[in-house]
Amino acid sequence: NRASGGGPARFSVPAPEFGRELDQLRGLGLDGRPLREVLAGADAAVAITFDDCDLGQYEHGFRALRERGMTATFFAVTDWIGRPGYCTWDQLREMKAGGMDIQSHSKSHPFLSEQSAEALDRELRGSKAALDKELDQDTDTIALPVNQSRVPVSYRTVAFNVPRSQVARFPSSSMVSMN
Repeated sequence: NRASGGGPARFSVPAPEFGRELDQLRGLGLDGRPLREVLAGADAAVAITFDDCDLGQYEHGFRALRERGMTATFFAVTDWIGRPGYCTWDQLREMKAGGMDIQSHSKSHPFLSEQSAEALDRELRGSKAALDKELDQDTDTIALPVNQSRVPVSYRTVAFNVPRSQVARFPSSSMVSMN
């Protein structure tokens, strides 16, 4: 989730360890790729994803991926873009130009299941509109914040975390990662 040491330890991977993990993937003949490519059937590929787009992900994660010719999906909370400790729009554009896939992680990272219909609509449409405009793309994937999996959304791909013991309950095209 993070290659910076930022955030709760359970979601963090120190930058040197992340680099070693990428090297291990390469040693196994696997390539780090964005979620959409893996779901589309990319050969010998593992989806790598990051939530929130914190600055460490740009400074450490993006660099480590680029050094190895790998790519990933970065899920952005659009209200956080440009805040201290988070990526700027220019950094996200650089990452996109470098082959990274930038997708939605909502507008402000709330508990979506606790939002009114109007607030949920603002969260989803607002995030998509900002990403589409600023990155000149058609955002079609969201990683639901705070481990939610039962929120009505209209994206092509919805990603969320599930415990490993629950993996069999979900189609592979509906999740990003397991913890």
